[in-house]
Amino acid sequence: MNTLNTQMELSFNNNTPAHRAPRGRTRLDQAQWWFARIRQVVDAAVVTRSEPEARPLQKRLDLAA
Repeated sequence: MNTLNTQMELSFNNNTPAHRAPRGRTRLDQAQWWFARIRQVVDAAVVTRSEPEARPLQKRLDLAA
């Protein structure tokens, strides 16, 4: 069994680029586009179904007096 009792060093390569947003749209641009599109869809929506007529109110009969 080979045991290593010394501390290992971990170095980071300084040549790696920082995290960048993907080319094209950024997350904020995508979100703004999405919500603008949803607003367009909602604004263009046509209500085709009205609420059904309510059922008549059932009254209680007081037969036992």
